[in-house]
Amino acid sequence: MDHIRILLGSMPPLLRDIVAELVGRQRDMHIVGEVDVGGSLRSSARRFDADVVILGVESSDVPVDVQDLVYEQRGAKVLAVEADGRHAWIYDLRPHQVRIGEVSPRMLIDAIRAATSAPAAQVHS
Repeated sequence: MDHIRILLGSMPPLLRDIVAELVGRQRDMHIVGEVDVGGSLRSSARRFDADVVILGVESSDVPVDVQDLVYEQRGAKVLAVEADGRHAWIYDLRPHQVRIGEVSPRMLIDAIRAATSAPAAQVHS
């Protein structure tokens, strides 16, 4: 069975623990690595050959390192979760942003799966 390879990017520790626990319960997902504080998102995504990068963001604005990642590593998807865990977005190659609404455990898992199918589809909570 092919696993969805997930890289955990920069995010608050509590959010990271929640995401890691949710992903750890899924048979079709595997956390392949984490970006160290001050580490490069692009080089880590390339090194770990991640399908989805999950990171914490402050707002819906597309972070520069996300733009660089989706342009450099075709096929990579980014699931950005607000630091407070209330909203999330999927970014892909355009970069295209799809708002996926309020975050819940089920929505987060559905969003990871949706992020690996092209084009990114809206996921409802």
